Amino acid sequence: PSACNFNAAANCDNGSCTYPTVWYLDADGDGFGSTTSQLACAQPAGYVTNSIDCDDSNPFINPAAWENPCNGIDDNCDNIVDENGVNGCTDPSACNFNPAANCDDASCIYPVPGFDCNEVPGCTYAAATNYNASATIDDGSCVFNCSFPGCTDPTAINYNPAANDDDGSCIAAVAGCTDATAVNFDPMANTDDGSCIATVFGCTDPTAFNFNPLANTDNGGCIAVQLGCTDPAFTSYNPYANTDNGQCFNTCVGDLNNDGLVNTTDLLSFLGAFGTICE
Repeated sequence: PSACNFNAAANCDNGSCTYPTVWYLDADGDGFGSTTSQLACAQPAGYVTNSIDCDDSNPFINPAAWENPCNGIDDNCDNIVDENGVNGCTDPSACNFNPAANCDDASCIYPVPGFDCNEVPGCTYAAATNYNASATIDDGSCVFNCSFPGCTDPTAINYNPAANDDDGSCIAAVAGCTDATAVNFDPMANTDDGSCIATVFGCTDPTAFNFNPLANTDNGGCIAVQLGCTDPAFTSYNPYANTDNGQCFNTCVGDLNNDGLVNTTDLLSFLGAFGTICE
C-alpha cells in the first residue's frame, strides 16, 4: 500500500511497485536544491532531485556557477572561497602595480604630484624637527626648532605671523578715532574705526552775535549782542551796536521838547533850565 502504483485489486505482486522519491526544495530556481526535502510520487513544483546548493537564496551561487575570485564568496559551492584570486593593486599607473593581481584590494600607492615613484619628497635635513629618513628628495618643508618670539594672537594689532613663541607682547585692538586733530579723538584707541569728526572752530554760544551752528569747538571769540541803530544815515546811529533794534531815527537839533519844531517854546525851555546845577 505504500507504493505509488499500489493496486488494491491485485493479489499477485509482479515486482512493478514504485515508491515515493525524495525531492529537495529549490527556493532560488537555479536547478540545485537545499537540504529541505519531502517524499512524493511526483515531482512537486519548486523541488529538484539534488541537495547540493550551498546557498538556496541566491540563484548565482550553485555548483555550476562561475567562481568570482574577488568577492569573498564560495560561488561554486566547492568549499573554497575565491580560488585563483590574487589580491593586489591592479592600476598600471600606481607605484605598486601588481600584474599578477586580479582582485584590486585598494592598496594602490601613487606618486606625489610633481614626483615619480622612485622619489619620496620630504625633509632631508636631520637637524629639522620633521626630518623624514625615508625621503629621497627635499621638498622644502623642513621645520627647524628655532624660537621666533612675538605676538601669536591673530586678533592683536601687533600680530606677527612669523612668530612661533608668544612673548606676551600682544596688544588688544581698541576701536575708535585715532586722529589727534579730530573733535572726537580717542587717546585710548589704537585701531581707527572711521568715526573721526573733523574739528570746526568757531563761536558755539547760541546767544552770541557771531554764533556758528557748524562749529563743534569753541574758539573763544564769541561776541555779545549789542542792540542799537546800525544805520549811519540816522542821527540815532550807534557805532557800538552789532544788532539793529529797529529804533533808527533822526533828531532835530534845538527841538528840546521833541515836537518837531524849533521855536520860542524850545527857547523858553532852555532859559528855564539855564544855570541849573546838574547833580
